[in-house]
Amino acid sequence: MGDIRSRGLNALLLAALKAHRDCTEGAPADYIPALAQVNPELFALALCTPDGVVHAVGDADHPFSIQSISKVLTLALVLRESGADLVIERVGVNPTGRRFNSIEAVEENCGRDLNPLVNAGAIATVGLVEGTAAEVWAKIAATHAGFAGRALPVDEAIFASEMEANGRNRAVAHLMRSYGAFARDADEAVELYTRQCAQLVTVRDLAMIAGTLAMRGRNPATGVQMLAPTDVTGVLAVMTSAGLYEDSGEWLFRLGLPAKSGVGGGLIVVAPGRMGMAAFSPRLDAAGASVRGMRALTDVAQALGANLFV
Repeated sequence: MGDIRSRGLNALLLAALKAHRDCTEGAPADYIPALAQVNPELFALALCTPDGVVHAVGDADHPFSIQSISKVLTLALVLRESGADLVIERVGVNPTGRRFNSIEAVEENCGRDLNPLVNAGAIATVGLVEGTAAEVWAKIAATHAGFAGRALPVDEAIFASEMEANGRNRAVAHLMRSYGAFARDADEAVELYTRQCAQLVTVRDLAMIAGTLAMRGRNPATGVQMLAPTDVTGVLAVMTSAGLYEDSGEWLFRLGLPAKSGVGGGLIVVAPGRMGMAAFSPRLDAAGASVRGMRALTDVAQALGANLFV
């Protein structure tokens, strides 16, 4: 019976991949030189079931940088370490309705009432992790590894490329710190944030991360409880309202599932209690989300009847 189910899931993923493989809308992120060089034709889909089995098709073993999907996991780290009240007080959990790197949103809200998935809130979230810079990085790396089920290496070339193009994030970090969102040195917070974004993953890793969130914080392959179920609820709530930035409302209207995009071309979608889904395709829309990835995972989720509101 399991083999029949596996063949069915693989066939479903393959059909979605084939249906959208020829789509050429969007383009790789060009404001980070290293990402602009990524082959735009790469495309992969994956799905993690409750037993920890990952089904994947396409360029499933190709490594790429996790980018903003890392924000979800560092949020999980701060929730586990310090609790939800600190996140709400210092960062906020509301959608901004603006682009992910908006400075205007910081000024309008005096560094509050943002969320941990836009750049300003994500840098502030990193700034809330306790310890020295080395200790903070060790915690971030361990948390990401626990969700993915393996250690994630940092692509030093991507890290260096992002640091060179990091002027806007530095400005945002200093603004957030001036408003008291965190006490850590602003440039240090940006460096830690940028390093977490430069970790390499495959679409299989992203499916396992999504699967861990779907299984109430327990990695379905390793059995390790990475986050309390009550905190997973908070993470999924923020993903639902802000995971695709200014397009989150339309995504929720169409599909009804928590998701998070990354400008490296990655995308995770969580069907709580059922499965974690992931896509990789570097062609991005104006909001920085994978065009082919969103369309393909929409097909998969709809075929499996995964909309939370149905």
